[in-house]
Amino acid sequence: MNKKILPAFFTFLLAFSDLSPQAPLRTIDLNQEQPSWSAALGGGALAQPVETSYGIALLSEGRMVSGITHDGNVMWQKRVRGVPSPFMTAFGDFIYIVTNSHMLTLLNPSGVTLWSAQCPFSITSAPVVEKDGRVLVRGETGIACYGLNGTEKWTLETDAQKDIPLCFMNDGSIIVFLSEGSTGKTVAKRYSPFGEFIEDLRFAGEVLCAKTCRDGVIVSLTNGAVGICSVSDGETDQSWVVKSQFSSGAAAIAYSERSGNIAFFYQVGSSAVADIVKASTGEFLAQIPVGDISLSRETQAKSTSEGFFLSDSAHAVEFSEDGTILWTSDLFDKSKWSYMIYTNENNLVFSMTNWLMNSYKMTQTLHAKTKPAITKNDDSFVKIRQRTALEKAAGVRFIAPEELPAIEKKLDEGFLGAEEASILSDIKSEAYEYIYSLTTIDSVNNTQSFFSANPEYTESLIRIMSKTGTAEFSHIFAELLENEKDRNYLALLIKYAGEQKFDPEGEILSAFEFILQRRFVAKDNEVLKAICDATYEICRFMGRPTLMHKGKNIVARLFFPQYNQTARNYARETFDRIKSIEK
Repeated sequence: MNKKILPAFFTFLLAFSDLSPQAPLRTIDLNQEQPSWSAALGGGALAQPVETSYGIALLSEGRMVSGITHDGNVMWQKRVRGVPSPFMTAFGDFIYIVTNSHMLTLLNPSGVTLWSAQCPFSITSAPVVEKDGRVLVRGETGIACYGLNGTEKWTLETDAQKDIPLCFMNDGSIIVFLSEGSTGKTVAKRYSPFGEFIEDLRFAGEVLCAKTCRDGVIVSLTNGAVGICSVSDGETDQSWVVKSQFSSGAAAIAYSERSGNIAFFYQVGSSAVADIVKASTGEFLAQIPVGDISLSRETQAKSTSEGFFLSDSAHAVEFSEDGTILWTSDLFDKSKWSYMIYTNENNLVFSMTNWLMNSYKMTQTLHAKTKPAITKNDDSFVKIRQRTALEKAAGVRFIAPEELPAIEKKLDEGFLGAEEASILSDIKSEAYEYIYSLTTIDSVNNTQSFFSANPEYTESLIRIMSKTGTAEFSHIFAELLENEKDRNYLALLIKYAGEQKFDPEGEILSAFEFILQRRFVAKDNEVLKAICDATYEICRFMGRPTLMHKGKNIVARLFFPQYNQTARNYARETFDRIKSIEK
């Protein structure tokens, strides 16, 4: 068994002797304030609300999920099947919820259920989403991974897990913290994104809390040590470890993508103190007393556009990294509310026990907000294309023609496990070869590309691209759609781009607009109907008003006289179908 022992070398954080908090710029008693807005829910909240670009999403009694804007308008309310569990996660504006303790469901940004998958164990925490869109759920002794299309990619069993969320190293590998044995030293397991065991990690003490950041996984130990574990050249090590003056350990962590700094929160008597540390180096920057907050009482800690936010069930505070206390607030008695969230719009929003959602504006925005987003894959086909001239001359392919049926079957059935890594790499490499063949003209030899000369292979490749269940193929489909001139292949690309459905930036829809500018498709009913069908499927899956508007505009182009009556009629039917899913 691979086992990495993480050494216990320390440098010590410097600290100021005065732990008295500065006077806040604003003191608020919410018992004396009127909410900036209220929204009626029709039931009590069942899970921690999650933030989206439009506002928040909330799971409530009556098996209802609601989408609420930043100013309190209820955009939609949709019922879900099954008994909701108190676990909910946002992926961009998509929502993952858990029902019946073992059922994972994906809702689009309009609240429409896209799929549900039954997990083989009872899910015990909120789903965690990887960069490529796959989602992980965990139980007491298990982890399962699902693709964007709902296919179960892998499942594995573990020893009893610690009550710490799954974290991701800087190389994308997964860290699972296990419950301590008699040694009092935490052991974690590291897995690849494809469920393959890599190594055991043994920490020098008990891990109190952990959080993913750009540089790796931030950890806090009960002995007061804090640090970052990262991967370099495939090897796991500690980027840095420091030990604070406090022996009890940081009970909460917040990480700022904006500044690249970490806030470690310690309990000192009845008050909380934040140590601000540079994530990349471990350099101590500041120590900030933040007031009367108990870190053992339902604590929330997060970064904000101005600095950091910290709360317990009775008090909340926001402060900047230079130590300025922007505001402090006394909260309502906990018996009056069940959940609270502080949003990027500086709204402190409460799910009240009287079935209302009450929001309070705590401060005005100074920095530009960054809305929740789905990470876009930045791989370039020029970088991925690695085959040598000799391999090309010999006709060697990343995927041999006879392998395609087996790969497609595996993608349909799921449970690929570690094999998925090589399968996805080969599919992407062939796809980039396809793009290269369309964008490079050999004017000297005037040769036909492999993809043009092998239609069965090319159709199979396009089809399996649509079945990967990851976020990595939207831009690949868009590139192919904009460069393919053969109407037969074009029709296939349109069809399977629609079956792939995922188009967060609207790249595929923009490619459809580009295609409609070409004269040769004006009378090609197969291509035009394929555009209508694919546009509808993408609009339904994505569920975003801006993309639905874009989709309707694409279909409405076909109303004009240069298109034949058959195409115009089909476009009008599709237009109505898209309108029906906006409701």
